[in-house]
Amino acid sequence: MRSSLAHRGRYNVTNVAPRKTRITAEQGNLRYMADRSHLDILQQGVEAWNSWRERNPTLRPSLSEADLRGANLSGAQLSRAKLSGANLHEVDLTKADLTEAGLRGADLSGARLSEADLRGADLSEANLSGADFSAVDLRLAHLFSAAAISAATFSGANLSGANLHEVDLSGALLTHVDLRQADLRGATLSEANLSGANLSEANLSGADLSGARLSEADLRQADLRGATLSEADLSRANLSGANLERSTLVQTTLEWTTLTGCRIYGISAWNLKLEGTKH
Repeated sequence: MRSSLAHRGRYNVTNVAPRKTRITAEQGNLRYMADRSHLDILQQGVEAWNSWRERNPTLRPSLSEADLRGANLSGAQLSRAKLSGANLHEVDLTKADLTEAGLRGADLSGARLSEADLRGADLSEANLSGADFSAVDLRLAHLFSAAAISAATFSGANLSGANLHEVDLSGALLTHVDLRQADLRGATLSEANLSGANLSEANLSGADLSGARLSEADLRQADLRGATLSEADLSRANLSGANLERSTLVQTTLEWTTLTGCRIYGISAWNLKLEGTKH
């Protein structure tokens, strides 16, 4: 019997054994869909897929709109692959190569991507809620207007220079993440854990950091103009040279924080915890 996804013209991949997948497809207009021949190769497993990629280094795999829920693609060579709109819910992409992959609008909720390479990948409008991005390389990746990233784990990930403009990272685990020079304008980071994160020279203007944990974070030369830092924990953080103009700090913890050379014109601040603060 054909699945409901097949009736909508999508390809369906289901697990039948560890590290193996079965792929079925409904014929139809494939202009924006996955290439059947590419999915047939993926059906043979990651080893066969990677071997095919090695033999065809210039070809860009077309897996758009594919239904890959729960598939095991650990270590898969998916660089430059077209995966826009793909269903990757709870897929295992551990150590996969997704450099410059097109993942716009893909569903990566609950996916495991630890140690994957996503440099330059397009994750705009993607659903990343509950995904594990631990130790992932996301340098220069695009997450602009991602549909959902809340509760995702990014511990130790490299997001330096990433486009995170207006992204919702509320409650995300971002401990020791590298966000140097990242674009976080207007981002929502409320209740996020950014302890030990490197945010030096990051653009956080207009960002919501209320209730965020930023203890021991590196915010040197960061742009925090108009940012909300109410009830945030910035204890032992380094904000040397940061721009805090027109930012809001209400009941913010700044104990043993370095504030040397900060610009504070128009700042709104009261009930601050300032023990040991270094000016």
